[in-house]
Amino acid sequence: EELEKKLASASAEQDEAEWDGDHEVQGGKPTAGSKRSKDARAVQTKSRKRAKVSAQIKEEYRPGYVDADYTYYCTLDDETCGEVADKLGCFWKDLALANKSRYGAIREWDRFREYTTLVIPGVVKKETLMSLAPTP
Repeated sequence: EELEKKLASASAEQDEAEWDGDHEVQGGKPTAGSKRSKDARAVQTKSRKRAKVSAQIKEEYRPGYVDADYTYYCTLDDETCGEVADKLGCFWKDLALANKSRYGAIREWDRFREYTTLVIPGVVKKETLMSLAPTP
């Protein structure tokens, strides 16, 4: 009978949990002071910070275009490093190397979230960048 209560409690907790989109489950009813409750608080804090940063980025950049100084490219949702490199007219390795200090190792097939700003490598031609500039 005690085992059945524990199973029912665990099942109810699992039903209340939510998937956060990054292959991790968040939510449920963690016990006070547990590692899981601390992790949940950290995720909530990061989400609030991320929302503020996203709001600032959205005002300055438009997805699929370069900025006014031709320094950064703002990605579309699910755009790969290879696709961005093709648009810019460079090799994906040049793009990955230019952004390694910002994002770490980037592979050709890695997908970016919308509004990810990438540093444009120096090998990209000015004419190509001008064609990717937004029209006023």
